[in-house]
Amino acid sequence: MQERRQKTAHISLLCLNLDKVKIIVYFYTVQYKRCYFNAIILPKGAKKMKVKNLNASSRKTKKAIKEAFAVLMYEKKTLSNITVKELVSIAGITRSSFYTHYDNIYEVAGDIQTETMEILQKNIEDLKSTKDFDHALDAITDYLKENEYIYSMILSSPEAIMYADHIVKLLRKKLDISFGKTRHELDLILYTHGCANLYIKHFRGETNYSLDEINAYLKNLAKKLFS
Repeated sequence: MQERRQKTAHISLLCLNLDKVKIIVYFYTVQYKRCYFNAIILPKGAKKMKVKNLNASSRKTKKAIKEAFAVLMYEKKTLSNITVKELVSIAGITRSSFYTHYDNIYEVAGDIQTETMEILQKNIEDLKSTKDFDHALDAITDYLKENEYIYSMILSSPEAIMYADHIVKLLRKKLDISFGKTRHELDLILYTHGCANLYIKHFRGETNYSLDEINAYLKNLAKKLFS
């Protein structure tokens, strides 16, 4: 049985999309070099075959998986210490149900990160003036409040902190396009790193400010820096 699980994990890794593997490996430090090596030999058209059209039941299952993953990240602190057996036990689902949605633990982590980046990308896409900050920050705050439990658990791990780099780079790129010609580079650095660090400190319990208070502060800061 153990041998079968190892082979399945290897095959599923080779079915992952190349770009997604890069994201996951970057997120989880250099100790996963083996994953990166296997990924770069894949053809560019390789894709994973999992549930695409999520119904209410599938969405509920995926949320349960993510919440269980968050709990384990809080307890274990390291991704490599989390097993599917532990996760399905906490989530209250079967192993077959887990594998219907994900090939392995790393895909769960990647899915959470990808979802975060997609939400951010969607809401800053039209960020062209200070008025746009209000709408973008409200939408992002609503999403974070809805998933506050998951992020509070996950961001307790030092490994997870690394994904803030992706957020900073994405936001900085957008601000460069919209305000780079009219604002000092230090203003852009201050805002991008400030946003990421405030949210991280909130979820790690290192500040008493609520998400709504952080949202209001970032709106006012945007007006001061980019008006």
